[in-house]
Amino acid sequence: MSRSRSLSDDERALWDTVTRAVAPLRKRKAKKSEQPTAPTAAAPLPQPARSANVSPAAPPKARTPPPLAPLGRRMRSKLARGSEPIDDRIDLHGMTQPDAHAALAHFLRRAQARGARVVLVI
Repeated sequence: MSRSRSLSDDERALWDTVTRAVAPLRKRKAKKSEQPTAPTAAAPLPQPARSANVSPAAPPKARTPPPLAPLGRRMRSKLARGSEPIDDRIDLHGMTQPDAHAALAHFLRRAQARGARVVLVI
């Protein structure tokens, strides 16, 4: 049994605020409409004053990480069953991002030099 009631003005205002701040998880295909919708005009952002001698900085190029080595079906099943030993492990909890990145890079280099095949990063 479902009872429904109407929202109060305060609840409606809160709901409208919350729904404006939420973004959809994925884009849905737009239904074809006969009238094109005009995008809402946002307040223009103030442009910082630029000196004539300063050229705008180019945005940094996004580097993509190298592709991961594929994990075979047999190795994946051995890891899931626990029959393949984990050669080394590292726990990065409680570290800041720069510290964790440095520790992870050092850990992976050391594990590779020792010939570790399977490592666990927590």
